[in-house]
Amino acid sequence: MTDPVFFAPSRRFTAGEVANLTGSVLVDSDLSDRSIEALAPASEGGEHALVFVDGRRNFALMQSLRAAAVLCPAEFAGKAPAGIAVLIHPRPQ
Repeated sequence: MTDPVFFAPSRRFTAGEVANLTGSVLVDSDLSDRSIEALAPASEGGEHALVFVDGRRNFALMQSLRAAAVLCPAEFAGKAPAGIAVLIHPRPQ
């Protein structure tokens, strides 16, 4: 099986830091300290991964995400599982 992580950051980031860096809105400030150690596809994710979901084709992935945080448009935000930091941005890519 291939490694689902396609980018390993040079350091760990928190969901709050990613929100600031990307200009996105963190839905639940209680999750601002969630540690992000990698970027991964939404279909693979992982406990410490940041994933993005955009477009109707990927909308179905929202309910089964495994990730520390997800970057998505506002209309997808309510579909993320509990405990995942949701970062809203009009252009998540």
